[in-house]
Amino acid sequence: FVFHVAAPYMLKPDDPERTLMEPVVMGTKNILEMCQKTESVKKLIYTSCASALSDDFDNSREYTEEDWNTASTLTRNSYAYSKTFAEMACKTFACRADCTFQYVSLLPGVVLGPPLGQTLSFSHKFLMSFLNKQIRVILDIAYNISDVRDVALAQVLAMENPMTEGRYCLCNEPESLDTVLQIVHENFHGIELPTKKIGNFAARILTRSDTSFRGEFMTYNLGRVPRINCAKATGVGMTLRPARQTVIDTVRYIIDNRRLEDALEARAVSCTIM
Repeated sequence: FVFHVAAPYMLKPDDPERTLMEPVVMGTKNILEMCQKTESVKKLIYTSCASALSDDFDNSREYTEEDWNTASTLTRNSYAYSKTFAEMACKTFACRADCTFQYVSLLPGVVLGPPLGQTLSFSHKFLMSFLNKQIRVILDIAYNISDVRDVALAQVLAMENPMTEGRYCLCNEPESLDTVLQIVHENFHGIELPTKKIGNFAARILTRSDTSFRGEFMTYNLGRVPRINCAKATGVGMTLRPARQTVIDTVRYIIDNRRLEDALEARAVSCTIM
């Protein structure tokens, strides 16, 4: 069994061809070739992301494993483009008549939860930007939260269950940023959180001035409510703990490891919105 779980994550790379497409897509193709050459490999479990479904979600419809991101390009949300391209390479390879192994692809949403090490992911840092006052307003953004522990368990299940094959969406129903921050407020009274909501027009003006990783993420997600059907995953036994518990466990990890305290101490040199 081969688990392909790592890929560079950057939303605004200076050279997306070199920093994203080459390592993500070519790296995936190299793994596919090695799986084919290694007789003992029976299955490849690839971790994709919900952005491979779309980065321009239509609020009026539901998305499934049949959907593919056709909006992203090398210059527009190049991270989503690279992940979509790499996952499509897996599917194409697995459809070859001479392919010697099965392929499973997991598509989590915004992955939160307590990490094993000290490194915070983009998802953690984005949530942190509201906890440490870098962003002082509430935006019209909705999350499809996936718990990192559920993603890990799904990888194990995909390995052990011979009936698993193809794509599996793995995320909760969308939760608004307002709801996520309310969960934090109800469980961590000492954290000062933003309370002012702003409309999407004002938010777009603000995001243009934010050249950090947050700006592009917010641009693509303002006003979007990604509705993703995960019945296929739950049908084979993959589980999703409530998003509320994931948010609580994430913030507790951040506090227990002094990440929020350190961020607030360093706030004088941080980029602040409003």
